[in-house]
Amino acid sequence: MKPSISLLPVLFLLLVSFTSCSQDKYDCAEILQQEPYTVRKHINFDKDSVDLDMDILAECGQMDSVDRAIFTGPMLGQIMVMYATDLGGDKKLTFQKILDAIELYKKDHTDDYAFLRKGTSARLSIQYLPVNLSEFDQVRPKLIETGMPATTIDKFETFLKSKNRNWSYKEAMDAFLAAENAQKTQTRNTPAQFNELPDLISALALSKKANKHCLIYFTGWTCVNSRKMEVQVLNDPEIKSIIENDLMSFSAYVDDRTPKSNGAKETIGQAHTKLEVDFFKKASQPYFVILSPDGKILATQEITYSVEAFKAFLEKGLK
Repeated sequence: MKPSISLLPVLFLLLVSFTSCSQDKYDCAEILQQEPYTVRKHINFDKDSVDLDMDILAECGQMDSVDRAIFTGPMLGQIMVMYATDLGGDKKLTFQKILDAIELYKKDHTDDYAFLRKGTSARLSIQYLPVNLSEFDQVRPKLIETGMPATTIDKFETFLKSKNRNWSYKEAMDAFLAAENAQKTQTRNTPAQFNELPDLISALALSKKANKHCLIYFTGWTCVNSRKMEVQVLNDPEIKSIIENDLMSFSAYVDDRTPKSNGAKETIGQAHTKLEVDFFKKASQPYFVILSPDGKILATQEITYSVEAFKAFLEKGLK
């Protein structure tokens, strides 16, 4: 049975979350009534303070290595929100309350906890194994047990082949996640990409060949409103996906001073301006229009800084 709360992302994060085991001994009867170090010192969950608190919880709560790994990271925060603040008659959060909250979680979410145990155990069993691409298929079942989707495992294997480093699986996953996060950040900061509009007839022909509707974005290099829309709207991941994958999308810069052809007096910008005015009866930018491959206007959109409004425009044009 799959977890009833969002634990797959937690498992995926746990794949790169490793803790140390302390050999210290504590007077548990006394210390369990105290507030965690992170609470008393008002520390914002830096690694050293969290490790110190987890040393105490693991020792006094008799946690094994799997439980310690499970409850060190995001899961502990979820459980504290779910249970710990409701335990006892005062507002003081103690080590004992946290341990009680963990036990309540295990009792209330038996299947989820079993799922986490299995996945975390799989992660711990491979974290220090050296990466050997010739044996990757033997490790794949363990990666699946950790909660990694099959598509992510395939991307991970491709990443390993491109780097060819002497990594442990922990080191490899650290590097892989860092690369994935960097790519996501770059994607979020880059607006949707458009093809350069050749002319309306050619654009419609390309749309028909691709069996997609045609989107034309009338803009200008010096158009401040266009740049603002690109930053606030056209870099939305869902909007980018529709523009780049579901439509044949073209940009038409009305201030492009490049000659239309060798020796021609008309510039590309002038041709785009004439198209917008004559065919669409508009003379403002940014302006968006979606057409069927036979040239029927399906939807239009003037300037908007609302992601939802622009999504509605795209959805209308895709019908």
